[in-house]
Amino acid sequence: MAFFDHFAKSKATGLGSLIELKTKEREFNYITKYLNKDSEILEIGAGQGILANIFTQNGFNNYDVVEPNDIMRNNLTNWGGY
Repeated sequence: MAFFDHFAKSKATGLGSLIELKTKEREFNYITKYLNKDSEILEIGAGQGILANIFTQNGFNNYDVVEPNDIMRNNLTNWGGY
């Protein structure tokens, strides 16, 4: 997974972070039309965990992630306990 190590180790620009956040918020708004807070959610390839964070901050507690990249997975585990 060396290619994705680049994304795990580098820091996004302010504009890039804003664009990613707004994109994930749109995804959240679309997805939640079809779910309720008791739904079980599995995100595959959670990356930095932005979408997971949005879901958990909005009361979706049955949220699990799978992240194949070792660095990103360790960051997610340390950050949010996913």
